[in-house]
Amino acid sequence: VSNKRAQQWCQSKNNIPYFETSAKEAINVEQAFQTIAKNALAQESE
Repeated sequence: VSNKRAQQWCQSKNNIPYFETSAKEAINVEQAFQTIAKNALAQESE
């Protein structure tokens, strides 16, 4: 999937966050996880 297509999909789904990650290189994995967890907790509170 191209970056552009993934970003467009995220925007079409209520502008969910888009992260390019690499577990092998340890790139953005922690940031993506933290954002997902924070958003999940915020939705639970609503």
